[in-house]
Amino acid sequence: VVVDGELVYTDASGRYAFVGGALMDMKDRKDLTAAHNDKRMTIPFEKLPLQHAIKEVRGDGRKVFAVFEDPNCPICRVFTKFIDQMDNVTVYRFMFPVISPQSQSLARMAW
Repeated sequence: VVVDGELVYTDASGRYAFVGGALMDMKDRKDLTAAHNDKRMTIPFEKLPLQHAIKEVRGDGRKVFAVFEDPNCPICRVFTKFIDQMDNVTVYRFMFPVISPQSQSLARMAW
């Protein structure tokens, strides 16, 4: 089927279709691929290599979470300001230098 100039593959009933590489349930308007990808990309917290993270404990540290940051990421910088305002947290920061080649050297210096 062609919809607005885009080729969409569907079954005979029209209920299911491949749209932009995702399998969609057209009746329920649900992306069936997203749920699978979210599950596939999830890492249980206890399996994170926390020994390779920068650990920061503030207050009693009872709220524990991990963040993945690129030193050149403007959104990461804004998020870091938010995290820095939190009390009673343990933050594990993983350097994830993907934005530019300069990110790698900055990540090494931070670590």
